[in-house]
Amino acid sequence: MFGGVLWVSCALFFFFPSLGFTDFPTTQSLVKNIRVGYSPESTRVVFDLERQAIYEHQRLTSPKNHVMITIQDVVLGQEAQQAIVSGAIPHPMTIYSWKGNQVRIDLDLDVMGTFRIFNLKNPHRFVIDLYDLPEKQAHVGPDGLARGRELQEEERRVDKTVQIIVIDPGHGGKDPGASIRKEKLAEKDLVLDIALRLRRIMEDRHDAMIYMTRETDVFVELEDRVALANEKKADLFISIHVNAHSSPEVAGLEVYRFGEAKNPDDLEKAARENRMSIEETKELGLMALVIGIGEKNASSFLSNGKVDNSRNLAWETRNAMSKRLGDKYKLADLGVKTAPFYVLRHTVMSSILAEVAYLTNSSDRKHLVSPKFRQQVAEAIFTGIVDYIETRKGASG
Repeated sequence: MFGGVLWVSCALFFFFPSLGFTDFPTTQSLVKNIRVGYSPESTRVVFDLERQAIYEHQRLTSPKNHVMITIQDVVLGQEAQQAIVSGAIPHPMTIYSWKGNQVRIDLDLDVMGTFRIFNLKNPHRFVIDLYDLPEKQAHVGPDGLARGRELQEEERRVDKTVQIIVIDPGHGGKDPGASIRKEKLAEKDLVLDIALRLRRIMEDRHDAMIYMTRETDVFVELEDRVALANEKKADLFISIHVNAHSSPEVAGLEVYRFGEAKNPDDLEKAARENRMSIEETKELGLMALVIGIGEKNASSFLSNGKVDNSRNLAWETRNAMSKRLGDKYKLADLGVKTAPFYVLRHTVMSSILAEVAYLTNSSDRKHLVSPKFRQQVAEAIFTGIVDYIETRKGASG
């Protein structure tokens, strides 16, 4: 996942001879690799493990303001050792073997502000998030040379990595979205619940940085949703909605990517979400056919692979949702569609808008009010994202 390479003094290798490239017992769990990446807010260090980490941490009195984290019953594999020796670990962190069956991590709290540690599974990883690192220490080694930097947009695309994901629960606050007043059901509440569930799943099972356009019942302008994703240099933008139709017979799930609307219903739906007229929304869709129209985002939109990547992301998400929700809940699969949604047009990265089900259909509505169903929706979207990421990795290989 991570392309950012940060530094630590190679002298650590000489201070801790046990860090050398030695054979390790096969009966112990292995730290297969150590990877480092960072966002504008934090630096993340990921330990790839054979099984879940058993760890403890304590604040030290000597050296003062240091924290010692100990992972039990593990040894450093050769790739992990190489990551340490090559200067891939951020200052003020030191990592070394201890007593032959432990790995210790020392954090200098005088240099950094706060930290967070936790396990991830499928596959097993131990994660340390470091906050408030001075920028110069995150980017410059002891010799004054740049050891690493945040990957630029084009580099991440070439590298096929997915480091940052923005989850966008539609509507919120004064904008309820689709609603059934008699039953006190509003789209804004249902999609927020699904989005929060998806974030929890992502944080538990994946090591991408996750941001949300809203975490509570607040109104967020479409422009601000787009701005957040673009400012965070996200790799994926996942907008979550539930559907509505004038006919109560219409039901099912569908996933959108940016493009011209193929029928009046999709155009009307995009116009409603965009809070634009039909004509304005139609003009927005025409941008999908124009190359280099003078606007920075518009020209990059067609040249940076967003079209193909968004298409693949949409299909993987649709397939996962159909497989998990279709048979079990008899949820109709309406497929992958194109429509000129504002948030899909103006986000630079691969982006989709998932319409989970129709609130105006009695059968779909019955599912939507079930927390179990909403959890399954979040699981399905997660599966689609992971399948897409794996497809990109395969393409890069």
